[in-house]
Amino acid sequence: MLAKSLRPQARPKSLSIKASVASADDTPTNVQDIATTEVDLPANQPIVLGVFGKEDAPHALIRLPSGRIMNLTVGGSLGDQQVIAIAADAIVLSNSRRLHMP
Repeated sequence: MLAKSLRPQARPKSLSIKASVASADDTPTNVQDIATTEVDLPANQPIVLGVFGKEDAPHALIRLPSGRIMNLTVGGSLGDQQVIAIAADAIVLSNSRRLHMP
């Protein structure tokens, strides 16, 4: 049994927080190379920009040829096709077409 409760320390009157920001010199070369890879994106077809969200409810960001960005989920539609699956690097449409990330 606890005989005496410990009293928390009082909050300091001023807080001094120092943030450290990594510089380009701190980043390994291989990470810099991967992060700055250039890819030619086809302008005449939809492109998967990224996949995010929970495993049981993934979302995909799609760039349309018009430049518009769409946030799609399974069951959503891209034109007249329905999204039937979202993988880590691609989406699968109802016409069995796969759109991959570049």
